[in-house]
Amino acid sequence: MSAKAKRVGIVLAGGESSRFDGEKAFAVYQNRRFYKRIVDALSAHVDQTILVSRSDLTSYFSTEENLVIIEDVDVFAGKGPLAGIYSAMMKFPAEWYVVMAVDMPLLDSKAIESLIQFQDNTIQAVVPIVNDRIQPLAALYQHDCFPSVYSQLQAGQYRMMNFLSSVTTRYVDALELGIPIEKFSNINDDPTYQALRKED
Repeated sequence: MSAKAKRVGIVLAGGESSRFDGEKAFAVYQNRRFYKRIVDALSAHVDQTILVSRSDLTSYFSTEENLVIIEDVDVFAGKGPLAGIYSAMMKFPAEWYVVMAVDMPLLDSKAIESLIQFQDNTIQAVVPIVNDRIQPLAALYQHDCFPSVYSQLQAGQYRMMNFLSSVTTRYVDALELGIPIEKFSNINDDPTYQALRKED
């Protein structure tokens, strides 16, 4: 994509799944893989969706219209979510980015629409708070964040919280967003996944 898009979706699917039996991205809920649920939820709200994966998984994702699979840039490969965000921002210019972790499969199109309503060019990030927990991997980031992302990575500061303290961030409570708190469920281990499957 050569021209700057209005909004790009970033699906972070390059984690190690160390507490999960198999790869989280390919776990299934309601007959759809986790990554496909997030991609579908983003589709109506972004001009392009970028899925950031590991090299050993890239070939397993199905290619489809408006979805591009990339890996972390070499210099920051494996350095966590911030590296994935940087890699997508560097390759795909946009005004705003909707960042979603692949292990939050209950976030649907309506939830993303609610989050986007808080997009404001006077701030650099819009981050939900759910039960007093900050959710930086279900959030909006303006392209102006890019220099700060790079600076944090260069300094070896890979924590999302360190990055958020370096940009102008608006924290929005889930109640203010109007998104049920269960939509932010993080399905990152087998017991949580098995509990989710019982609801399927």
